[in-house]
Amino acid sequence: MRGAKIDSDLGQMSQGISFATGNQNGETEWNAIGMLAQGQRSNQSYTDAQGQIINISTASLQNPTFFDFGYKHQDFEFRAVSDDYRTKDQTGTGVNLPEPLNLDFHLLSVDIKNRFRLSDKFSLTPEYIIKRDESWKLNDLLGGGTLGGVNYDRINIHQVLRLKFDWTLAPNQSLSIGTESLQDNSEDRSQTPFNDGSTLLTYSSWSTFAQYEYSSDRTSVYLGARYETSSQFHPEFVPRINLVQRFSPSWYGKLLFSQAFRPTSTENLNSAASTGLSPEKAETYEAEIGHDWSSTLSSSLNIFKTTVLNPIIYSNDSSILSYINFPGTGTEGFEFEVQDKSPNLFSYLGFSYYEGIDNQVSLYNSGKGSELLGIPQTKLVLLETYKLSQTQSLTAVLVWNSSYHGYDYDPTQTAPATTLVSAPENTLLNLHFRQQDFLCKHCEADLGVANVLNQTVKFYQPFNSNNNSISSGNPPIPGYGRDIYARFGYSVNF
Repeated sequence: MRGAKIDSDLGQMSQGISFATGNQNGETEWNAIGMLAQGQRSNQSYTDAQGQIINISTASLQNPTFFDFGYKHQDFEFRAVSDDYRTKDQTGTGVNLPEPLNLDFHLLSVDIKNRFRLSDKFSLTPEYIIKRDESWKLNDLLGGGTLGGVNYDRINIHQVLRLKFDWTLAPNQSLSIGTESLQDNSEDRSQTPFNDGSTLLTYSSWSTFAQYEYSSDRTSVYLGARYETSSQFHPEFVPRINLVQRFSPSWYGKLLFSQAFRPTSTENLNSAASTGLSPEKAETYEAEIGHDWSSTLSSSLNIFKTTVLNPIIYSNDSSILSYINFPGTGTEGFEFEVQDKSPNLFSYLGFSYYEGIDNQVSLYNSGKGSELLGIPQTKLVLLETYKLSQTQSLTAVLVWNSSYHGYDYDPTQTAPATTLVSAPENTLLNLHFRQQDFLCKHCEADLGVANVLNQTVKFYQPFNSNNNSISSGNPPIPGYGRDIYARFGYSVNF
């Protein structure tokens, strides 16, 4: 980007200002983006488990602030990110709170790396990443003890030191080999020690990885593998294979096999059950075929199967209330897409369907065949962008979700506290009009309506609860209703 752009957004649900700027001069370039906004989680009313009604538009506020700066000179790269997300919520969990409660998230991260060119074929890149994360920061003492004086204030310092060696085997082939060291330090500052009685938890790991890439006019091959050992668990090995083959100018196919390893976080370890935790491991198979029917019309069909072994789940069972491993879960299904990129009309159709397979997580069991709790099995997306003139366009987006099942809190029962219900299918229609060169050459204006049909959308609890306390069950959380918004932007090129 060589220029600057600033946007101002004004809507019933959110308001804010954002900017993006950057420039390049020879081998030096920089860019920066930022946002300052405020919004509401919903503009609907929420009825808690005791029948109390509260307006979420004034009781559940969100105030995000984001800034991202990047700098590059020759082979040196630097990036810094600040992500500050402040919320104020009165809906609580199951029962509305007597007053709003502040719940904040703060993230600062820095990424520094430099590529040393050893020769035309060899290079060495050291990289250092550090992140300072404060999540779920809560000081109920400042709010008058709404939750009985809860104070949650923990800092996690995440550091990664990576060294990667790149070898250009041929103009269309490359090999990368590297090693990585990771360390997480979590410190509790709320005078509430971790479960082992300390105020500091440490987790570390070491890994090595390799990847090979080959590309030609018709074939692309990616082979990768990663081996990781940690201070808490036995070593893990995860491979990845990706093959893309173009059979003709208009037909292509893709095959993918990959495994992914997710170690536990320090908070997982702190709140783990007495039986301990193991890392979860995912395995994915994908097959895709695509065809270009014309210079503007294309379609693709993707079939997938994903299984997760030892998924880490928080159990709200009153006898556990901690993170535990379940044997496994997974999904399989397909995604179908059609796109038409005509000069004055862009059209998109997307249809997806899944089935739950090998689900051994009782909290996810809907009791309705292959459906998982809280997730519609079928989704349809239609998008049309029509170019009205050289400076005007109109976009319509239609999203349809099938019905699904979730748990609703029923205060008339004592055991269990929740009841399985069927959420109705819903159809969301959004309209968006854009006018370029609005009032001046570098200005643009947008006017839109979200949820034009004013559909009532509710999000039911996606897990079963057999804890009999009120806090264990949540009535459905309402989504947003119809929302009218406007955006004004100005851009300039350097």
